[in-house]
Amino acid sequence: MTAPAASIRRLGAGPAGAVAGQLLLVGVAVVAGLLGTPELGSAALAGAAALDALRRPEPAGPGWLSLRLLVFVAGGAASWGHAGTAWVAVTAAVLLLASMAVDLVDGRAEGLERHPTSRGLPGVGGVATVPRPARVWLPLVPELALYVSGLLLADHLGPAVLVMALGSAVGLLAVLRWGLTLRRERGRSRQVLAAARRHLVQEPPTVLLYAGAGSESVHEVVTWLPTLEQLPQPAMLVLRNRALLDKLPPTTVPALCVPGATDLLSLPMERAQVALFVANVGNNIHMLRVPGVRSAFIGHGDSDKNASANPFAKAYDEVWVAGPAGRDRYLRADVGVRPDAFVEVGRPQVALVRPADDRSPGQPVTVLYAPTWEGWNAEQDYSSVATHGPALVRALLGGPVPVRLVYRPHPYAGRRSGAVHAAHRQVVALLDEANERAGLGPALLPESVDPERAAQPSAAAAERAEVARGEQLLAAVPAGAHVVVPPGRLPLISCLNAADALVTDVSSVLTDFLASGKPAAVCDPRGGDPEEFVARFPAAGAAVVLPPGADAARPLLDVLTGGPDPAAQRRAAVRAHLLGRDDVPATDRFAAAVEALALRAHRRQPEPRATVGEPT
Repeated sequence: MTAPAASIRRLGAGPAGAVAGQLLLVGVAVVAGLLGTPELGSAALAGAAALDALRRPEPAGPGWLSLRLLVFVAGGAASWGHAGTAWVAVTAAVLLLASMAVDLVDGRAEGLERHPTSRGLPGVGGVATVPRPARVWLPLVPELALYVSGLLLADHLGPAVLVMALGSAVGLLAVLRWGLTLRRERGRSRQVLAAARRHLVQEPPTVLLYAGAGSESVHEVVTWLPTLEQLPQPAMLVLRNRALLDKLPPTTVPALCVPGATDLLSLPMERAQVALFVANVGNNIHMLRVPGVRSAFIGHGDSDKNASANPFAKAYDEVWVAGPAGRDRYLRADVGVRPDAFVEVGRPQVALVRPADDRSPGQPVTVLYAPTWEGWNAEQDYSSVATHGPALVRALLGGPVPVRLVYRPHPYAGRRSGAVHAAHRQVVALLDEANERAGLGPALLPESVDPERAAQPSAAAAERAEVARGEQLLAAVPAGAHVVVPPGRLPLISCLNAADALVTDVSSVLTDFLASGKPAAVCDPRGGDPEEFVARFPAAGAAVVLPPGADAARPLLDVLTGGPDPAAQRRAAVRAHLLGRDDVPATDRFAAAVEALALRAHRRQPEPRATVGEPT
């Protein structure tokens, strides 16, 4: 990228900067018109046009284009004459109408994001997404050509008209090419649906994993991919958002993405036997209504949060939980789920969590601080970032034993609460300052690309490689250096395996860490009675409960300095209660649950149904 273009992008990086920049440049053009300096006016408008076209994430739209064109015509009409002004007005009108038409069509077509596609399904293919024409070709090139022609109109009408015509032709050709591509790909939609229908009839999967949310929920699917790959029964992903499909890592499990409800309902999904659901979203009903397919809610984490006992769960035939704690959680919440609907399948995701390693003499204790976020409302706020974060970090850094702190914030931390956002920034600053005093680099773990990830043949292989690589990256950090792990930078399991102890909140992180048998602490943001806290959140029984305040870390420091661990004797029992029996691998228990539920499904194979729009 050239330096001028980079400068324009930086100026327009945010909506406020783009608006201020355009207002400034348009104002300069107005003044230039009043002073009779068209060259300056055209240059200012060209800069405003470039700022708008290169703005991220979206341009300002036809409103700003109309303003720039109006200023241009008003400032130059007096010197162009009737013929020149007419040519400019017609060209400007064509440019404005073309831009408005593209906005209208693109708003309705949504780049064909609502049309089906697939991955790993032979012969099915997909409808390609079609982004709107590049902003450089429309409106930037035609608009810049118009401003250049304005400098020629007074003395050279012919060349000015030629420049206008060439600029307009570039924009119109870009629109034409885009429209033809849009039409061609849109026409493939029925072909893709017909191919998907044939595949479901000829090679029906036994298991469907349904994900109805968007790309921000990709982790809900990814966490189950290794387990699905190991099933003896054929499985397929059913997704409702193409951005989610784009974010999925390589996997041997085929995926069918059908964003449209009508399109999904036209497919013979009843050929499958089991549908697994990772989240409670409204469009789950599109799969739940399919006759004969048995449903099970498997979720995407195991914790004592109240969201883990959602009343929506009574819509499923079964609710699969890791251990007895999951069953008790629902029954205690009394949300209407039948007692016989629960099936314990263990937690396959903790298979790579290792027990404690022997720490080398002189090595600092590695403490992982992995708090949750503040939730969508106060009732779901279990985050300790604002109530414990800075005080906890100060106490650990100034404690009696050398500590290396690994801070792994939740991806949503600070999304709803300004206090959480501020405390998060303070925690990062404290770790940076500690590293600086020790002559070490910034705490933020640098981003690095794993060239081998895309080459892995399956999600299970990719997970193993990524966990191992994450552990290597953490091990490569200088001894004693504190680390901030941004969301998505390293697998959680890598952080769990690198830690000697955990500090977390009421979340699935605690449940997964229990598989290691290492000491843990859980924060109580409200600072109530510890026994009542454990009674409400049974997983906390395996950890030291930390109240808010300046002395929050004292119970944990007592454990780290060799003092008694009050939760040690309870840890094994709590682990069994949360994660279930360990005499049979969780992947085997999961596969057995799939087989048992499939046996309850229908045996009838109905005649294939016609796709919507096809003759019956």
